[in-house]
Amino acid sequence: MDELELCPFCGGLAHLACTQCCNQIYIGTDGVVKETPLIYRVFCEDCLAQTCQHEEPKDAIKAWNMRGKDGYRRYPRCVKERH
Repeated sequence: MDELELCPFCGGLAHLACTQCCNQIYIGTDGVVKETPLIYRVFCEDCLAQTCQHEEPKDAIKAWNMRGKDGYRRYPRCVKERH
């Protein structure tokens, strides 16, 4: 797994957080009872900047490490823009 870079906004330490969305169970389309999935995000302990939620830790880390580089928006939108 990639190492987390410092916060691109304030230089603070970043952390990977893992939570269970809604903490509920549901019946999937295949009829099997499942728990809600784990979600991952990275956040800065100083300025509280954070990534969107991701289903895989590697995706959250990749999103964090790309912030502010190569034309990537410094504040990527987590939701689809409304037209």
